[in-house]
Amino acid sequence: MMPMNDRTPLLNPRRRASTGPYYRDQDPLLAGRATEVEPVDSSFQVFIRKIREKIPTERVLVALTVLTVGFGLISFAVVVILSHLPKHGNLFVSKSSEEYDVVVIGGGPAGSVVSKVLADDPKTRVLLIEAGNASQAVLGGQESIKLESNHNHLTPFDIPFYWTSVAKNKKYHWDYPDVNVAKALGGCGIHNAMLYVRALPSDIRAWNIENWTWEKALKLYVAMEDFDGPSSKFHGKNGPIRTSLAASHGDDMSERFLAACDASNIRRSADFNVPEERLGAGYYHFNIRDGVRDSAARALVGPMLQQNRSNFDLQLNTIVKRIILNEDGTSVEGVLVHDGNGAGKTYIVPVAKSATVVLTAGAINTPKILLLSGIGPENDLERLKIPVKRHLPRVGKNLQDHPVIGIVYEKADFSSFDMRTSFEKYFAAHNLSTCGEKDCFGILGSTGISVGAFLSPPGALLPAIQITFFPNHTSEPIFSNKGPQKNGLLFTVALLSPDARNTVKLDSNDHKIAPRVNPVRIDEGSVHLSAKDARHLAWGVQVVRELVSSPSLREVTGSEIVPGDAIQSQEALTQWVVENHYRNSHWVGSASVGLSPKDGVVDHRLRVFGVDNLRVADASVIPLIPNGNVHSTVLVVASFAAEMIKEDREKNSY
Repeated sequence: MMPMNDRTPLLNPRRRASTGPYYRDQDPLLAGRATEVEPVDSSFQVFIRKIREKIPTERVLVALTVLTVGFGLISFAVVVILSHLPKHGNLFVSKSSEEYDVVVIGGGPAGSVVSKVLADDPKTRVLLIEAGNASQAVLGGQESIKLESNHNHLTPFDIPFYWTSVAKNKKYHWDYPDVNVAKALGGCGIHNAMLYVRALPSDIRAWNIENWTWEKALKLYVAMEDFDGPSSKFHGKNGPIRTSLAASHGDDMSERFLAACDASNIRRSADFNVPEERLGAGYYHFNIRDGVRDSAARALVGPMLQQNRSNFDLQLNTIVKRIILNEDGTSVEGVLVHDGNGAGKTYIVPVAKSATVVLTAGAINTPKILLLSGIGPENDLERLKIPVKRHLPRVGKNLQDHPVIGIVYEKADFSSFDMRTSFEKYFAAHNLSTCGEKDCFGILGSTGISVGAFLSPPGALLPAIQITFFPNHTSEPIFSNKGPQKNGLLFTVALLSPDARNTVKLDSNDHKIAPRVNPVRIDEGSVHLSAKDARHLAWGVQVVRELVSSPSLREVTGSEIVPGDAIQSQEALTQWVVENHYRNSHWVGSASVGLSPKDGVVDHRLRVFGVDNLRVADASVIPLIPNGNVHSTVLVVASFAAEMIKEDREKNSY
């Protein structure tokens, strides 16, 4: 049984109460319902009190002496027994515990899916370990937004319009330089822009993974979805996660953008998630339910917590230091964790031989944990004095993103988005009178973005860039200036199929030291982008300039702020793109599927090569980045993984 800390939050209350002290007021789900706990005499205290009432004092002293000697002998025996148990540093761990059938490391979108699917079998005991704390209200988040209509105590993670402030809040992120990695229950699903964009059939085929077909992927997309739009064979209506049409709140800027696309002969797309409709301009879909972010954690983990699932435990604020393998590195024996609750303890979660450990820590932290566990390039491990358990040279390699560039214009007129601060009270009062106890936040239920375009350069068959339109340029984390700013319009241009690659590297064997994300040099003169990458991004900037010159946008647009009128020639624009592109936090590929240990980290069933009971089930395994936002595809990968784990557990093969 896993050691418990008295202040460990959000463990299943029913299981917790049977294993030791349970502090109700420490559980966010039960906060506010706690009652004062009366001191209870232990059985030993009751025993002493009774014998003192019936036996003379001298006899009591004799009895206590005998008991003291007896306890001393028992303590000596315990020490002798412990000295023969497996020892890890200063920790003694009994290997008799086989409480969990599955241990999931990382409570992001992938971890939420894997935990829910496997815990749906009441005979499968699942532990989900998350380094961060509770986030959304149904997950135990406590930072309730102060709005009169916030009857359900929603937090900033719940309110779609607050996504940029959450994305910039260091409190909820790993302290890693140059990368934005969420550290809270829900992972990137609680700080992204909630856009729902699927992979294309060509993406799945390009992965070339045995038994992974577009038809099966589509089935999983549909099964996961609760779409509020028209019925279609491409959309599901009964899944756990809401996919909604773009909110209609705000001003007419989105329609102006689409009219500009019409003027530039860019076709209208009715649905970006229908493969034949991807090329063109149109409205995005979002993971928003009734004005609230519908993350995978909210939709999947939330109900399990509310139901007090007896076979599901959640450990928050607990960092995995490394995975403990057996002597020859073929099997997981335990997970070494640091519990950040209360005083904080380091201990081992034992793993039975029949159990499965699933890494869902994301494309930055999954390779970090593998490397710290002795799984990776042997030269790198030896340099850091990490014992080599399994030589897998591709761990941390092949990391991919959608490099992005921002183009900013002054706004010539007033936008309703600029009124959000002064009108929050108005919205609250309006919602209270029209919605009653139901949460409906008007503009706060919108991300502040609605439209975009997927475009390909002349001659290309697939989209090469994705343009997203922000009616208020401070909606994008690239801008961090404090104080009043000019009204502006932001267009982002993201590269969809980059040649650019990165690596995840460690500088220390200390888990507290941040990993480095290093760009891989491709072409001479560019640290990161290839010549084709730079050319496509520069072309995207030119498309934006053409759109802004159209009548629908020209009448509401002032001068170009970034990159500015001075950047005009093709050469100057290309150089500006190379120097000013930034990371998009769409990380995939750092523990990718391969045919062998030489070209991958996991096999087609997502088993780490050479380690019987260790899987990876997150964005790390994706060999080529999808053509668009990656979140929905990570859910599909996790669904694939959960199905295969269920199948293999039934066959008792890992």
